[in-house]
Amino acid sequence: MLYGLFFLIVFAHLAVALGIMALLLTIFTGGIYHWVLILVAIWTIGSFVIGSFLEYRRLEAGGRAIAQRVGGVRLFIDHSQDAWEHSQGVAHQHEPIPKVRFSARHIAVRDERDFPPVYRRYYEIAQQLAIASGVRMPILYVLPDEQGINGFVAGRHSQDMVGRHSRRA
Repeated sequence: MLYGLFFLIVFAHLAVALGIMALLLTIFTGGIYHWVLILVAIWTIGSFVIGSFLEYRRLEAGGRAIAQRVGGVRLFIDHSQDAWEHSQGVAHQHEPIPKVRFSARHIAVRDERDFPPVYRRYYEIAQQLAIASGVRMPILYVLPDEQGINGFVAGRHSQDMVGRHSRRA
């Protein structure tokens, strides 16, 4: 059905472009030049083909690229042993070690229980759905400024799959 609608849109654009060009040719030259209409048809169809190819190439980058393109912030558990910018010196020994690390591109925790409550809920739901459907856990992204409840999974293959949720529940 989507392909049918796409071709209907291409046909509608082609008909409008040809109609406008025929009208302009009639008004300004007094006749219709078929070679101009053929060029308009080639130009219109070519713009759809090139645009579709470019969009396909963008989507080929996978689910992560799609999530980042819409402003997603990645939720993940940092299993590395790297220190999170926290001094271990004597003067700082009584300061609590941060459990959550926020940045414009990700929200990282050492343990899933350390996620802020709404994000922990998203993580747990995605984990349960992955187990129930027999696929591995997707890479999760959230849209911090999203107003509604929404979610999607993107990616062409299971190893590229990402899940996205809105921030507010």
